[in-house]
Amino acid sequence: MTETAPHLAREAEAASAYPWAEALGAAYAALDLGTNNCRLLIASPHASGFRVLDSFSRVVRLGEGLGSSGQLSTASMDRALAALGACADKLGRRPLRGFEAVATEACRQASNGAACFTEAGFFAVVDEVAARLEAFDRLHCIGQEIHAGGVRLMGTSGTVTTLAGVVMALPRYRRPLVDGSTLDCEAADAALGDLFAMGRAELAAHPCVGPERVDYVLPGCAIYAAIRRIWPTRSLRVADRGLREGMLLRMMRADREAARRSPPRRW
Repeated sequence: MTETAPHLAREAEAASAYPWAEALGAAYAALDLGTNNCRLLIASPHASGFRVLDSFSRVVRLGEGLGSSGQLSTASMDRALAALGACADKLGRRPLRGFEAVATEACRQASNGAACFTEAGFFAVVDEVAARLEAFDRLHCIGQEIHAGGVRLMGTSGTVTTLAGVVMALPRYRRPLVDGSTLDCEAADAALGDLFAMGRAELAAHPCVGPERVDYVLPGCAIYAAIRRIWPTRSLRVADRGLREGMLLRMMRADREAARRSPPRRW
């Protein structure tokens, strides 16, 4: 990719914004405990964004059995704790200037997964989520911004990547094909209908769902349907990464802005 003068100017500005980071080797870490995976990313500021120092990813299947029991199983929690222990070992190897962690919604609301396998339960979840989004939209006016063309939607990992794989009719899920793609929302709606029409066995056998995600693909689709109801768009951008990266950049930018506001030190 060819760099233009503005790009180079921004990189020079970014490099000068992190003198303390370069001098101290400052590191930031972001951890994402998801329904299926536990992922860690450790990085330091760099002119073009950040430089990865270490990373970790392990399948933990924390949501396994959630649809049938409504609870996190002992085995799934043990797997998650083992993965978190491995992350703690990596985090302890270097001083960190910032650390953030997020956890799947299953950790907070592990009691209503099974309902989404019935039509009434599915639309009850859609209605509940839509009501919450309506209150949020009244405050932040996102719907108006979308209508005016000022906002574009992006979905990262989970449900939207599954829908994208179904729309593409992939014989097996392939991250390079899905990541960065543009998903036509009407095609996604049709894919959602196809998934909902499948039974549990068909979902488990589907190459873009599988037995590891069968318990929570439909709850995720219900949330997607609620978003579509409140914020209808023609398309959205799909990312099979970005949560940890976004957390890292947010921490680094916050420190950069704080450094800019602080008076220069005199030696």
